Amino acid sequence: MELLKNKLTLAGSIIFLIAILIVIIAIFSNNNGNSINNNEYASSGGVLLGNPDAPVTIVKFTDYQCPSCASFTLGPAKQIFREYVDTGKAKFIYRNYPFIGDESFQAAEAALCASDQNRLKEYDEIIYINWNGQNKGTFSEKNLTTMAELLQLNTNSFAECMSSDKYIKNIQNDIDDGKKLGIKSTPSVLINGELIVGTKSYGDYRVIIERALGN
Repeated sequence: MELLKNKLTLAGSIIFLIAILIVIIAIFSNNNGNSINNNEYASSGGVLLGNPDAPVTIVKFTDYQCPSCASFTLGPAKQIFREYVDTGKAKFIYRNYPFIGDESFQAAEAALCASDQNRLKEYDEIIYINWNGQNKGTFSEKNLTTMAELLQLNTNSFAECMSSDKYIKNIQNDIDDGKKLGIKSTPSVLINGELIVGTKSYGDYRVIIERALGN
């Protein structure tokens, strides 16, 4: 009788352990699936730079009046481009999330107009270099056009793009997608679906990118 009791206890323990293992596998599978879905969803819009077939996808949601976004763009992002995007290991997708004020939205339009001339990265950087506080007139249409001139863009094409409001819907789509992804502040960066909020050190991003590469 005691032997039977021990066997039943052992069998119960095994069943319990199997049940725990099934739960763990299910949780891991769901998390992994969510990461993939987030990655695909986050990268379904915006402007892509780099190798479209790169194994790592980096998506940046930004507000051009956000000082932390400036820190990211002029710091870690430049290193990320040098080490991963320029070498074909990662692709970088720009998406807008303007919420600070009208100038944020206008600067986002200007950046997308610069993308028509394949100068988004440079224009993205010059906006942040010239950032001088929130809603102070820094990103007036005149100043944004001056930045385009400094980069030697075709200012007639740039002005036509700005006046046409052609990118209003794109920016709104970025905002809507950002909200669905749970983004509440900028910069928000997704690396293969893993969300990183705020500006971190380059080393922090590098660890996540290397993990995504399988290194």
